[in-house]
Amino acid sequence: MMQKHLRIINYLVIVGIVYRNIAFYKSKLWDSDHTSVDNIVDILFDAVADENYCLHGGPCVPENYVSMYKSQSYPDAIIIGCKKCGTKALIEMMCLHPQLKALRNEGHYFDNFYALGDYWYKSRMPILAEHEVAIEKTPSYMLSRRTAERIYNFNPDIKLIVILRNPVDRLISDYLQKQARYPKAVIHSVGETYIRNKTNTVDETKVHVQKGLYAKQLKPWLEIFGSKSILIEDGNAFTKDPLPTLKRAQQFLGLKPHNNHVYFNKSKGFHCWLQNSQTNCLSDGKGRKHPKIPSQQMDILKSYYTKPNEDLFKMIGKRFDW
Repeated sequence: MMQKHLRIINYLVIVGIVYRNIAFYKSKLWDSDHTSVDNIVDILFDAVADENYCLHGGPCVPENYVSMYKSQSYPDAIIIGCKKCGTKALIEMMCLHPQLKALRNEGHYFDNFYALGDYWYKSRMPILAEHEVAIEKTPSYMLSRRTAERIYNFNPDIKLIVILRNPVDRLISDYLQKQARYPKAVIHSVGETYIRNKTNTVDETKVHVQKGLYAKQLKPWLEIFGSKSILIEDGNAFTKDPLPTLKRAQQFLGLKPHNNHVYFNKSKGFHCWLQNSQTNCLSDGKGRKHPKIPSQQMDILKSYYTKPNEDLFKMIGKRFDW
């Protein structure tokens, strides 16, 4: 009977996620005149297809809901973005540090499950020893000012981490993830999906295009928290050599220096790590090889993001080699 009730709660939560995402993206990321069936598909995909939603990680409300509460603590840090910029690899490699423990799945408390309350949020956290630090990641947090306000009201001293990637690379990775999960829904190439054929301009009404406008998304977070509370890292540099980013993250969180056993795996084509004498890598769904895109289409995409990238570099006071 208990399991049946939990399943009902899960489905009700997912319905709420879909409704919330449609309302949010429609109001924030494009004008209602531009709403299309393709965009609705993107919204539904983002709402329910993420591998870390509660339906994939177990019941949204644990069976030992009350008993778990006393043994867990709220997170000291959150990776708030950005999707398809390396957040999964970052948190996995960061948690090689013996003092750091992470929520197993994406939290989504401050955007999707806020109505369930702090009690529910705390029940999902890892069990910590006195010297340990908790962290969670939810890349969609960065999209919303309301989420920033909620997190600040929750803990104004919390540490925030952002990893960003060349927005063209990020866009292609988002496309490939959607294509892999829903091949029948993705029938056009990258260029056909995001570039208007008649005008040869980027279709900026697309949700995935908008997610690469980092300055617009980061602005409210910097206004609310200030720059000292947010560590902003280059995802392209992290992919090439994770260690400098991991070292800065340790310093940012006040952790003791730790030698993370990260190495480049030639057969995989990306970095893996050693943990308890075993090799661990991200799943095959990560690090997908990007297709070759016609140079004219690449130039259009790069040109679209040139000014937004400059706005970002000016805002954060440093440049990335994009």
